[in-house]
This record gives sequence, structure tokens and C-alpha cells, in this order.
Amino acid sequence: MLAFSLFALCQSINPFYLPCDNIEAQQEYFERERELFAISDAKQPFNFTNIIPDHEPYFPMSCRDGDGIYRKPQLSHVQYFCNHTNLLLKDPLDRFTMLDDTFNWAINQIWKLTSWRRVHLFGEDYMFYQNDNTNDTVFFLHGINVMNGWENLYFLNDVTKRANVYILIYHPILFFDRTPYTHTFDETIDNLHTMMRNTVKSAQYQIIGNSFGTIQITTLCKKYPSLCLQMTDIILTDPVTINFPFSKTSDVVSYSVFVNHPSYDIGNFISSKLRLKKYYDIFHTQADWYEWSIDSLFIRTFTKQLVLVIGKYDSMIDVKPSPILDECRVIYTETVHGMVLFDNFMESLTTPICDM
Repeated sequence: MLAFSLFALCQSINPFYLPCDNIEAQQEYFERERELFAISDAKQPFNFTNIIPDHEPYFPMSCRDGDGIYRKPQLSHVQYFCNHTNLLLKDPLDRFTMLDDTFNWAINQIWKLTSWRRVHLFGEDYMFYQNDNTNDTVFFLHGINVMNGWENLYFLNDVTKRANVYILIYHPILFFDRTPYTHTFDETIDNLHTMMRNTVKSAQYQIIGNSFGTIQITTLCKKYPSLCLQMTDIILTDPVTINFPFSKTSDVVSYSVFVNHPSYDIGNFISSKLRLKKYYDIFHTQADWYEWSIDSLFIRTFTKQLVLVIGKYDSMIDVKPSPILDECRVIYTETVHGMVLFDNFMESLTTPICDM
């Protein structure tokens, strides 16, 4: 399928989303992704046959009904997964938080010593860096960070030399932030969209996301593709949801975070972080595998803007050469998950073809 034109999208034609409750359309989608990402016939979506052999369910997903109206499922696919297993479910983890307030206060004091300032726009908190020499803008969405986005400043130092920069401070972050936050994942995305629509003043703007931030960007661009087609670059670093139904990330979430499977133990250290109650609850109740997946249509729709930056030693991503990745820009770095931002990959963005 060819990428949709900006003109078509400006006419409110959204190329994404399958028809609701259509098992056949969903199965065709899975088979197309299997072929384009060169996935073995033996691997099933979400490895669901580990629980129910020969079962071909309809996995809940965001979709379009018969009138073309956007609809969210009543159950997340993780809830569906958990409801269809007799395996032992794991409980979320709580943390000892006595030092959080002190540490959070200290980090915020450090922020005040920099040229960044906190702004609250359309329901969300951002750190903003103003560059008076340009109108170009970069929006940065961080991963499951520890220190209120502070650890991203090494990477963003060079970005601030050429653009104004907004960092979306997503709450809850991993540790050291007790700021009350009641927005759902979808409400955060909608707030971000509103902010960007009302903030961008120039034709030159980028969006960059790392790890969990790539999930937010993927959802944003599927819900609001006309916005993303106007961007000069969509840069996804540590993009953990490439072909999500067949991905390592899906396996980690399913078989390490939520259930114990006797013959399928991921043993990934990241799973213990995702079991912290604030993220456990987000994945359990709000995960949408379709909107979160960097799939073939996403790559083709945004092929001119999209850049994937992947660590060769990232235990969360299993990406090999495949037909669809030949249609985009891919940069591989000599890093593990979380370290891509320290690799100076931005110097490679002038490369016109995939670096495979």
C-alpha cells in the first residue's frame, strides 16, 4: 500500500485502523506483517498458542466501526490475554518511596540552574528551552526515566543549539516523582496533539522519542497522521514496539510482567521495572497493541520522515533485515537498551538509505 498523501490526510482521511470486530481483517493484517517483517510461520501473534494452541482469537484493538467512527476496545489486549489463561498471574510491585520527595526536590533545583524552564500547556508539563536565533522546534518524548527527564540533557545539548525544544515530562516516571497525575495514556496523547497544533510557529519541526516515548509518538501519528506528515523528521530511538504482535517487547509484557509460563521465561531485567504498580496498571488497562505497533503501514505512511535508531545489543528488540525495513532509514548503534541517546547518532541522519 502506498503512503497516503498529505492532501488526502488534510481531507480527514485516516489510513490507519482496521474495521472493528473483524477477525478476517485482523488475520490478514497479521499475515501481511509476518511477510513484510520476515517472521517465521511458526511464530504466532503475541505467542498466544503458548497458552491456547490452535486458537485464533480477535485481539481487542482500537478500530473504526461501520460508520468510520474511531472506537477503543472495552478491554485492553493485555486484559484479554490475562483473562484467557489459567497460568498464575503476577501482582504489581510497590516501592519504598521515603526518599522520593527529597530526591525529586533536588532534581528540580538542578533544573532551575539551567536555561530550561517548566511550562504547563494544555494539561501537561514540559521543560522548554528557548533558542532566540531560530523558530525551528523539536519535541522530545522521553522513556521510562528516573530523574524527571534530567538524564536526556546530554543528548539534547546539541539539539538546543539549532532549535527550540520541548520535553514532555510524562508522569509517572520510573522513580523519584510523586507528582499527582490522573490522565490516561490516550488523554496524554490528545493533550500533546492539542499543544503541538497550538504551538508550532514554523514549517521546520521534528519529534524525537526514546523507548516509551516511541510508543507515544506512534500512537500520536496513527491518531493524527496529518500532524506527523508535516514534520521534517520522526526519530524513534530504542523503538521497542516494532511489529509489536511478533516482538520481544510483547513477549516481555505477556510472559514476564503478567503471567508465569513454565516453559517460556524471558528473564529480562526490564520486566521488573514494568511491574512497578504505576506502569503495571498502564499496560494492563490501557495498552493498545495496534496503536502501539510500528507496523508496515506506519513505516510506509511516514517513510520520508521516519528514522529508526536501534541498539545492536538491545534485548528488547529483535530486528533483522526485512523487506519493510528496506523502505526506511535505520541506524544501528553499538549500544544496549537505553544507551542510544549517548551514541551521537544524529550525525548519521544525512545518510539517505538504511544503514543495515
